[in-house]
Amino acid sequence: MAVADLADDGDPPVSTVLVTHGTGERAVVSTNAVGRGVAFPAPEILAGAGVLLVDGHLLAAQAALARSARSRGTTVVLDGGSWKDGLGDLLPYVDLAVLSADFVPPWVGAGPGDAGLLTAVTRRGPRLVARSHGAGPVSVLHDGDLLELPGAGRRRRGHPRRGRRAARCDGPPTRPPRRSGRSAP
Repeated sequence: MAVADLADDGDPPVSTVLVTHGTGERAVVSTNAVGRGVAFPAPEILAGAGVLLVDGHLLAAQAALARSARSRGTTVVLDGGSWKDGLGDLLPYVDLAVLSADFVPPWVGAGPGDAGLLTAVTRRGPRLVARSHGAGPVSVLHDGDLLELPGAGRRRRGHPRRGRRAARCDGPPTRPPRRSGRSAP
């Protein structure tokens, strides 16, 4: 893996995620890239890359890289913590979007519920959109199928709750190996 910092005026922004062990509740402490200078790397920086991760900071450079990645067949993943002005220009180049509950585009408005918001975002480009709710469930929309996965704060046996349509699976579910109670040699 290689990391390219697009800010050309000092240290990169830093985020810290604090998780409460008992509940799974999270708090994010971060600086952002507002007002920072930006470097536009040559598209060759993507040579050999399988995935480009973007977060909407330094948006002009990320949109240019995402456009180039898409033309090369490189998967573009959006880590959408919150809506940032201009993200609408990036979404057409995003394949997979993972959004927080704080991510609400202005063209969606409040109150459509996860199904409405996820559908509205997929219409802008991504083929899969997931939205987390802190320690709560994660809603996923892929090819029109809505699935709700249990969150960190919920320990359930069995299958995740299904949304309006049943989720499809391309293979058998995988399970972690059972612990035998003995430690490995």
